[in-house]
Amino acid sequence: MIPSTSRAPVPSEFDASELGLDENGQYKGWGGYMQAKVAKLKQQVHGQVVVKSQLFRGLSIYVNGYTDPPAFELRKIFVENGGSYHHYYSYGHTSYTIASSLALSKWNSLRKDEHIIKPTWITDSILYNRVLPVEAYILTPTEGPSAQLRGGVDEFYQRSRLHLISTLAQDLKTFVAELRCNAEPEFSSRTKFGGLSEGNQFNLTEKVICHIDMDCFFVSVALRSHPELRGKPVAITHSRDANGKGYAEIASCSYEARKFKVHASMWVNEAVKLCPDLKCLPYEFDSYRDTSKLLYSIISRYTLDIRAVSCDEMYIDLTSLCKETRISDPLKVIKVIRDEIEETTGCTASAGLGPNMLIARLATKKAKPNGQFYVNEAEIKNFMKTVRISDLPGVGYSAMEKFQNEFGEIKTCKELKNIALPRLQDVFGEKVGKKIYDSCRGISEPFQLTEFTNRKSISCDVNFGVRLKTEQDLRAFLTDVSKNLSVRLKNAYAKARTIGLRLLIRSPGAPIEPVKYGAHGQCEAASKAFTLAEATDDQQIILNTAMGLAKKLKPVISDIRGVGLQASKLDFALSKRPETPERNPSQMSLNGFVMKKRLADPDEVIVLTEEPSQEPVAPKRPRPKPKKVPKKKIKTLKELKEYIGKLPTPDVLFCVCGCHEHEVTLDLNGEPDFQQLLTLRCKFYRLVRSEQWAELREDYKDLFLAIYDAEETPISWLECVVGLRDEINRNALKRSKLIPLPEEFSPIRI
Repeated sequence: MIPSTSRAPVPSEFDASELGLDENGQYKGWGGYMQAKVAKLKQQVHGQVVVKSQLFRGLSIYVNGYTDPPAFELRKIFVENGGSYHHYYSYGHTSYTIASSLALSKWNSLRKDEHIIKPTWITDSILYNRVLPVEAYILTPTEGPSAQLRGGVDEFYQRSRLHLISTLAQDLKTFVAELRCNAEPEFSSRTKFGGLSEGNQFNLTEKVICHIDMDCFFVSVALRSHPELRGKPVAITHSRDANGKGYAEIASCSYEARKFKVHASMWVNEAVKLCPDLKCLPYEFDSYRDTSKLLYSIISRYTLDIRAVSCDEMYIDLTSLCKETRISDPLKVIKVIRDEIEETTGCTASAGLGPNMLIARLATKKAKPNGQFYVNEAEIKNFMKTVRISDLPGVGYSAMEKFQNEFGEIKTCKELKNIALPRLQDVFGEKVGKKIYDSCRGISEPFQLTEFTNRKSISCDVNFGVRLKTEQDLRAFLTDVSKNLSVRLKNAYAKARTIGLRLLIRSPGAPIEPVKYGAHGQCEAASKAFTLAEATDDQQIILNTAMGLAKKLKPVISDIRGVGLQASKLDFALSKRPETPERNPSQMSLNGFVMKKRLADPDEVIVLTEEPSQEPVAPKRPRPKPKKVPKKKIKTLKELKEYIGKLPTPDVLFCVCGCHEHEVTLDLNGEPDFQQLLTLRCKFYRLVRSEQWAELREDYKDLFLAIYDAEETPISWLECVVGLRDEINRNALKRSKLIPLPEEFSPIRI
């Protein structure tokens, strides 16, 4: 409302008339009681707050509706700065009513001369240290923020830091692969090495991997437009609250801020307590993208032996570059590259060098900030002695807690080397234990160039601001998400065979609106996936599939708080994977067969074709000729064990069924054929050997469903498939380097 001319009472001074008491100390009716209650609440609020300034002296506020910051925070900062907070609105006495959004019924009850003021009026007034005019902060009915995401999925992602980090990393991997495909034989920037070439004196004999990491990347980019803040504590965050009341998360901070123990992922209000002079700057997403592309372009003019990691980090194999330029000292090479990065981007970069990626990454920690550090093969043993266990890749808080619980207070790799491999594998599992065992000895995975096939799935998730009411709302939202996912698939030169839908559903008993307005709050996840007959990147197909999955999940639409679509089983156009041969219309994958079987005529026979493996079946031996196995009808589980139980376990390079392409005719309307089961067995074992548990569970479950859906399927089919499952479970436990099959592999118990 328009401010009244009356001043709010001084909180610490209350006489009998203010408390609503008569001359005898009794309440003056109901009005007197309420007056006393208001005075008591005011005394409680003001008595617990230390006044820091008189900025809002004489002004009072009443919070009516949702606000950001929340009401209790507004109350505290307003009273701290000399204002008065009213728990009950008093027309003519309350200066301003504060709200970020207001219910329609409350809008309708306002008087003509009453106005709602945005809470940013308070925070901005504190920021500029003067009471700002309220005219610019008047809220209108159409202006109030809604928990529903505004601007669509694209705008949400444009403002999402985590989305930028994840998608930009994939974009840069694509960018590097495209550069490699279109590479020219000459690298223009190598001329900058000048007289560094050693000619016949060249003596570099070991591999050199370089890890380049930009220094405080987000901060460095921001300081280009704020040079006056160089040398001062700076943080990058969404929060614009200069008074340190924000709950936004810090994405990056300068080294000056780190001296005060400020770090990434810390809340702004906590950081300001540690560093009162901390300056918060907003994100500059477009600048991050442009600078990242520029960084990778600079490196590509020296070499294309690049492994992209993220927007500000990469690995480079300098071995060929050093040999071709005849420079024995890789530090001289990387110094030239770092100088060009700083000169071109305005941001500094640190570099670690070593014989493998692990040593290079650990060396970067020694090089920061704005430096370089090289560890050669002869120095690895001594270098690793002082490396902290927590600095090893993949060792986080959870792993360190396990170390302390199992091995006591060990901190360095020198101490870690005393623990035997079997003991580490008992604690961390076979793979992780082996990785930790190797890492503390300086052993790393081999350097590999960026490839498209590294990506297993592409997804699009929105878990903020999702507030839907009708099926039309859900369809409109899924249309937006499907469009976004389709664009990502096309940008990655990929098509997906499986589309998955994941919904976050508000948990029973959880508040409709959580503390953080617009967030998903306490939820339960519900998901479902569908495998298409052919891979696709088409938006309409993705949308239709998603809507079908949503109908199967049957959620209460108003309780949906998050929506995600995932595309998996990807086929990449630019990968080295051999192209899939054209199929006869009667040939398809197992999942394609299952889906078609549910819709086909009961008497129809479908031909099942296994997709070609990325590895040759027998690269060092001629392909075995198909074995002529007489067709036998198997009617019981006992007969299944008689024929299959004695067979050897299929090896990844040898197919015991003799069918290189695993072609088999599945007729679920008749008794199971020996050749059919043998081929299915080989297919399942391949998935076991490659540890593709998700695909194995999916194929197996779909086969079960197909058996149940087919009305004329003999029970012997079910018994045989269960027998296959049991055999694979037993052998998976016996085989070396195989983990037990997850319990979910057995969706049906007989």
